[in-house]
Amino acid sequence: MNRSVSFFKDTQASELAQAIQDTDLETIENLVKNDSTLLAITNPLTGSNVLALCLYTETFESFKKLLELGA
Repeated sequence: MNRSVSFFKDTQASELAQAIQDTDLETIENLVKNDSTLLAITNPLTGSNVLALCLYTETFESFKKLLELGA
């Protein structure tokens, strides 16, 4: 697990963070459609959200999917 992804491990966005790292677009879509509040959860250490995670891990397809889903 990428260090930045592990920062989300004790949050509700843990599964979403892993899907972002894996560029699992289907899982990203399902998770966000089931609970859009996941987009607002922040990394407790840095205050960054899942969009920032996409940029940090250079998972641009995940970033694009999150934008399509309203992030």
